[in-house]
Amino acid sequence: MYLAGDLPSYEVIGTDIDSRWHTFYRRVCKRSPGNFRFAKESVFEPDLERTPAAVVFFGACGSVSDGAIDYGVEIESPFLIFRTCCHENICGNAEIVKKWSWINRYFAMKNWQFSRYRKRDDGFYFTERYDRGAYPRSEAGRDLADSETFLEVARNAVDSDICINIIDLDRVLYLQEQGYDVMYRDEVFFACRQGNVVLDSVRRNNAS
Repeated sequence: MYLAGDLPSYEVIGTDIDSRWHTFYRRVCKRSPGNFRFAKESVFEPDLERTPAAVVFFGACGSVSDGAIDYGVEIESPFLIFRTCCHENICGNAEIVKKWSWINRYFAMKNWQFSRYRKRDDGFYFTERYDRGAYPRSEAGRDLADSETFLEVARNAVDSDICINIIDLDRVLYLQEQGYDVMYRDEVFFACRQGNVVLDSVRRNNAS
């Protein structure tokens, strides 16, 4: 809704498989920009007839990020702007390497809950489309690692910047193979279809 408020000349559509958080926000804020609407749907089964100018998401857990990326690729969206998270949950994984740290304990509890979602098979975070056989995502990544190696990378990703960057680098390479130019920093992606002059302008501004 905040994004819609900043972009009054565009229609902004928010989607989620669960509408409860949207309903809660509407009741608390008691207002919604006229150019915003909500659609209840799973990112793994999106409306491919909808062709937004930009696909934007922040903090999509594990393979939910890859589902949203593939949605943007399939509809040939000019822009994909997003932040990934919960890298250990790719490959249908809810296990992590045990280490003595508070963040590791927190993620262990979170993943215990996620394992319940996976067993229920209700479409929230896991799908057979993005099981371990779907990773690495890029052709370049498949030349360097197999699925079992990538699963081990995921299980070590909770408190390892190296493992997080390996997973996100594979996503960068995948997007490049799909015809996108990509800028990446600290789990944040800015991708636009090749030939789009906007990314070149952003790069020049960053360099100056």
